[in-house]
This record gives sequence, C-alpha cells and structure tokens, in this order.
Amino acid sequence: MVSQFPNFLQQIFIPPSDLVQYLENTIKKTATDDGGGVSETTGNKSLLGFCYEYGIGTTPKLNSAFNLYKEVALHNDKYAQNFVNMAGKFAVGLCLGRGIGTQRNEAESRIWYRIAAEGGEASGANSLARCYSKGYGGKVDLYKAAYWYRKSAQLENSDGQFTLGAMCWSGRGVSRDLHEGFKYLRRAYKNGNETTIRFLLWRGLHFSKFTFIENFN
Repeated sequence: MVSQFPNFLQQIFIPPSDLVQYLENTIKKTATDDGGGVSETTGNKSLLGFCYEYGIGTTPKLNSAFNLYKEVALHNDKYAQNFVNMAGKFAVGLCLGRGIGTQRNEAESRIWYRIAAEGGEASGANSLARCYSKGYGGKVDLYKAAYWYRKSAQLENSDGQFTLGAMCWSGRGVSRDLHEGFKYLRRAYKNGNETTIRFLLWRGLHFSKFTFIENFN
C-alpha cells in the first residue's frame, strides 16, 4: 500500500501469521466495543490490507485488501490519522488502476489519485501525474503532468523528482531548463533513484556518482 509498511513490518518481532491474527482480532474487538466505530483501527486496517494484498502471514486476499483500503479511505473523522487516510485513498486508486481485488477502472483510479494528491500524498501526486502523462483514465495533458510531478517531487517522491528532472531536461511539458533538471535528478538520486545515473549516461554524460552527488551545485 505505502512504502512505510514493509519497513514497519521488519521491526515487528512476531511471526507474520500471528500479526495477521492479532490485527483481525483487534479490528473485530474494536468494532464490537465501539458499536461499529473504526476511529482507532484505521492504521490496523491499512496494515492488514497490506498483508492481505501481498500474502504476508496469510494467502493473498485481494478483494479483502481492497475493501479494507476503501474503509480507511472513506474514514474521515477527526481522530483518523491523515497520512493513513490519504494513503488509503492512494491505495484505492492503485487497486482500481491495476485491477487489484476489484474491476479495473482507470478513470475512477485517476479520481482517487487526485483526492490523495490534494491531501498531500506523494505517491498519489506521482500517480496522478503519470495518468496525465500516459492518458490513463482520460486525456494526455503534459502540463498537468508536470504540475503534479512537481508536487510529488516537493514531497520527496524520488520517482516524481526523476521524471520532473527528465521533463525539464527535454522541455516536455515544461520550459527546457538543464539546471533545474539536474537539480531534481540529483535529489532523485539522493533519495535512492538509481535510474538517474543511467538516464545521464545514455545522454553521454560520463562522470562518477561521487561527482554527481557531491560536486553539482
């Protein structure tokens, strides 16, 4: 669902199957105690959805994962953690865009990506930009693609930083600006995007990673 969950799972020192059982029981208990309320369980539902989607501690249950993500996405009360709520909206968009646990619907996927992006979800902004760039769920609009790639880049999404850098380099959807392009490519690499080096090497720029990272201003 979101990149934080795999890192989080590595810090939980219980077997994955026990984690799934714990999450399932906790969600059921909270629903019973609250008379159906789910304010305290949005994080648990997100994590359980991730386990269901990727078959962690259980067999994959894609439809159940999608339903849990949607419950999180639709839960908007003041007690819900905003980043979990927005990540849920992004996950719904991702499932709809790829047909994970539900029928594929790129137009509806784009709507959910926009909601997540407007709420500050970096992956949502990057995915919305890709929809505009590739025409998924609607018309191609390179200017809107660049706008949302920039939003995702500002939120430190390395894919958004790389793509925006490449667009600045080529002048695709934005004014051509090599310095701006290098700036975002550098940030993308520092955030773990190895594609930046291949991108530059393909264009005949033969310098070391050290030079790229340490000496470019």
